[in-house]
Amino acid sequence: MEGQRLPGALNPSHFPAKLWHLVNSPRFGSVRWDASGEGLLIDQRLFERELLGAAPAGEGAALAALLHFRSPHFRRHRPDLLVHLKRRTSAKKAKLAAGLPVPSRPPQRSQRL
Repeated sequence: MEGQRLPGALNPSHFPAKLWHLVNSPRFGSVRWDASGEGLLIDQRLFERELLGAAPAGEGAALAALLHFRSPHFRRHRPDLLVHLKRRTSAKKAKLAAGLPVPSRPPQRSQRL
């Protein structure tokens, strides 16, 4: 699993790529795919020991964010979908909080398959 290649348009230092490597790595037992491959199972205590305790200052909160991460573009055996994941802007977050619709932007030409 760890050998699956990520799309070339995906920055390996961005959250989706880091999470993909984490969940597919045999080095970490705290984060793994659920049976359907559509969600993550997280052992919170083990996660805290494996990752949060060893995280550089400031990265603990970012790693803890994956405890609440869900996306239709994050699926086992589908690294090609990762290019569709985008960070929400503060404007989009405000719209979501207000219950307003937030349209999705189509992927850039360089990200289309």
